Amino acid sequence: MAYGTQVSTPQPGDMIYYDDAGAGVPHIAIYVGNGQAIHGGWTGYTTALADAYIGSGPVFIRPNG
Repeated sequence: MAYGTQVSTPQPGDMIYYDDAGAGVPHIAIYVGNGQAIHGGWTGYTTALADAYIGSGPVFIRPNG
């Protein structure tokens, strides 16, 4: 949260924090719009475009600057 402000209406470019993204570990993704996000390290070491609403649920963070 030191890098931005939590928002309830995401915009492309916002960061997404998950306390548990479904694998039992925290995760960060980038929101791209239409309920989708870019996730790094997805199913191993791949980068994927996938649903933004996974695991524990997203916390959207608008970067400062």
